[in-house]
Amino acid sequence: MNSTVPPEIDAASDPCYKLIDMSLMKRLAPWKILGVLTGALVFILSAPPDSVFAGVISQLTPYQSPLGTTIRNRSHVIIHYRISTHRSHAPPQEKVLHIGEVDGYSNSRPLDITFQRGKTLITYRLEPGRHYSFRYNAVGELELFEGSHGRPDAVDLAPYVTTPGEVVIRMLEMAGVNETDTVYDLGCGDGRIIIEAARSFGARGVGIDIVPERISESRAAAQAAGVSDRVEFIQADATQVDISSATVVTVYLVPESMELLRPILESRLNPDTRIISHGYPIPDWESKLTGYAEVDLGSQDVHLIYAYQR
Repeated sequence: MNSTVPPEIDAASDPCYKLIDMSLMKRLAPWKILGVLTGALVFILSAPPDSVFAGVISQLTPYQSPLGTTIRNRSHVIIHYRISTHRSHAPPQEKVLHIGEVDGYSNSRPLDITFQRGKTLITYRLEPGRHYSFRYNAVGELELFEGSHGRPDAVDLAPYVTTPGEVVIRMLEMAGVNETDTVYDLGCGDGRIIIEAARSFGARGVGIDIVPERISESRAAAQAAGVSDRVEFIQADATQVDISSATVVTVYLVPESMELLRPILESRLNPDTRIISHGYPIPDWESKLTGYAEVDLGSQDVHLIYAYQR
């Protein structure tokens, strides 16, 4: 394992944040994620004169919630915002979103949302049936990002972003996975890490994801790969599942979710469990770091991997 000291993290450069910034001062750089690629169409927004036309926030394979569009507050402040149906002549609603709360809108048309960042009003268009979260960007500013689900009873750990195959292999190699291991993937998405652990390393695996579509995809992919007898996929809140039988845990979550997950890992895992984090380090676990690697896929697409032992 490579024990090189990890570099400083730039959260804005990671696809786990998938913010599409269309401000007048910036141009959108090419976005490359292995698997499904989505493009963003730039629309003309009817925002107030002092607004920044911040554009469209898009999402990969959105989870359709009965609530329609949802907006979650994962920041540390109460947020005041205005929201209206796109191109509607009706006055916008004035809303207050408390810390940790989720607002839901049963809309069939896009919504325009405006919130204040410092002295600037930011306006976004929100698509029906998609999920968004207020978080902080890499420079500590309030921002609206994609989310993965709109359930108010469970924390949104990260948007759905697939891990490239080369990164999956390196993660499992760094963990030293073999046929004696049970690998848990928290936020398993399409199940590729668990499936690869079973197919190429002979391990057993458990994938956990809160979105039912991801679980269905994972089970279908496991059957196609011929490893259904060695893997299990559970639709659940990953923070509430018993993971004590894991010998290896893999994660790909945004930084504030890593902070939330750390005490869970400390309390529920055995001391010799290996934890592999794609993208971000686990806060305050420097003494547990056993390896670090960078996987360069070209075109400035570099993936960071952190290996720990509980």
